[in-house]
Amino acid sequence: MFPEGARARDGMLKQFKKGVGIIAKELNVPLIPTAIRGTYEMLSTGGKLPRPSKVAITFGKPLYPGDMGYDEIAGNLRNEVMKLMEEG
Repeated sequence: MFPEGARARDGMLKQFKKGVGIIAKELNVPLIPTAIRGTYEMLSTGGKLPRPSKVAITFGKPLYPGDMGYDEIAGNLRNEVMKLMEEG
């Protein structure tokens, strides 16, 4: 799932919607932070055709919802994805 809800117009990570927290908490399932880099360069907003570009995907450690609230889950997931983006 893509918890931002839409593509970013500038290629930067947007805020995550709490729906990702609702799904994880209500179903009691872990979330796997995933950083996807290079897709904006491949097809920027307004682009009509994709350009050749290197795309990299990095997976983090599972995030368990536990006793966190929906917004906290979404915020923690975003923080973990940000860390993965910076590492890559």
